Amino acid sequence: MNVVLTKLDHAKYPFTNEASEYVKSLNIDIKDLTSPEFSGVLDLAEKRIIDGLKTGRIDSELQGEAEILAYPAALMLIALAGDERAQRRYALSESKRAYELLRLESPALLLQIAEHTFGWKTKIADREIGEALYEFGVYYPDYLRNAVRIRDPDWKLTNRVLEQGYVYCDRDEFARLLKEEVEVRVLSRITGEYGHVPEAIAPRVERIKRLVAARAQYYGFEETPRAVMAAAMPPCMNALASSLASGKHIPHMARFAIASFLGNIGVTDEEIVKMFRPATDFSERIARYQVEHISGRRGGRKKYLPPNCKTMKTHGLCVNPDETCATISHPLSYYRKKARMIAAAARRRTTLQVPRPVPA
Repeated sequence: MNVVLTKLDHAKYPFTNEASEYVKSLNIDIKDLTSPEFSGVLDLAEKRIIDGLKTGRIDSELQGEAEILAYPAALMLIALAGDERAQRRYALSESKRAYELLRLESPALLLQIAEHTFGWKTKIADREIGEALYEFGVYYPDYLRNAVRIRDPDWKLTNRVLEQGYVYCDRDEFARLLKEEVEVRVLSRITGEYGHVPEAIAPRVERIKRLVAARAQYYGFEETPRAVMAAAMPPCMNALASSLASGKHIPHMARFAIASFLGNIGVTDEEIVKMFRPATDFSERIARYQVEHISGRRGGRKKYLPPNCKTMKTHGLCVNPDETCATISHPLSYYRKKARMIAAAARRRTTLQVPRPVPA
C-alpha cells in the first residue's frame, strides 16, 4: 500500500522523489531566490550548511515549505563553494539527520521511501528469530549495495539472516541502510552548472567558502590519526588493555575487540601479540595466528573492524562510559573524535604560547 507523503514529510525528507516533484511544481528559478520573500529560505540553507560543516549534524527545524526549499538551495550553495571534502562532510550530515528521523517512522513510510525513492525491493517480515524481531526484509542486492559501506562485521552477509533472497533487518537497521542511500544521493546532487551567480547570493557563497577554508585544518582529522594516540582510546578498550597487562583472563569476544581495535589505529601485530603475553594461557603460535588473521595478513586477507558499541554492550564489554561515549556508536568513532579534541587543544595551547610582537 502506497503512502502519500505530506508537506511535513517533504520537510523531513527533502531528498525523496516526492519532495523533488513538489519543488519542481513550484517552478522556482535561481533568480527568484534573490527576491526578499526568499531570504528566509536562503538563511535556512546557509544555516544548514554551517551546522553540517561545524558540528556534523543538521537540526530538524521542520519549518514547512521554507525548509523544503532550503534543501536544494543548500545543495546549490555548497556546490558553488567548490570543496570536495566539505561537500562529503555536508552529505554525511544530511544522512545523519535523515537517519535520526527515519528510525522513528512507521514501517509503511520507510518502505515507501526505500521503494519509490531508492528502488529497493523490500517486504514486511515480522519474524521473531531467537530474541530478535525482524520487521523488514531487504532484497540482498539492495542490502549489499549499502551494507558494504558500513565497516562493521555485524553487517556482513554471512552474519545476517537470509531467507529466499531477503536479508532480515529491524527498524533501526533498515533506517541505517537508508542513511547510506541518502548520503550517496545528496553527494550526487551537489553538482550541476548554475551559471552566473546572482549578486544577492554571492556573499553567502563567499561566507561558506571562508568557513570551508577556516575549517580545512580539521578535515584531516576525520580519518584515524597516523600516530597512535593512547590518550584517545575509549574506556572499554582501556579496560581491556589493563586486564591484559595484569594477566587477567578475558573472553574470546574481548580478545577480538581489543586486537581488532588496536590493529585499526595503527598498532603493529608484533606489539599486539606482546600485549597478550601476560595471560596465563598465552600461546605464541595461537596468539600470532589470531592477531594476523584479524589484521588481514592470514586467512581471507580481510582486515576486521572491532565490534560496535551495541555489540560491546551485549557482551558486557562496555565499561566506564564517559560523555564522549554518549555521542558515538563505535569505539573507532570515539578514538577519532577524541583524537580531534586532543589535537585541537594542542593547537590552542601552541597559539597561546606564541609571543606577541613587542611594539617598537
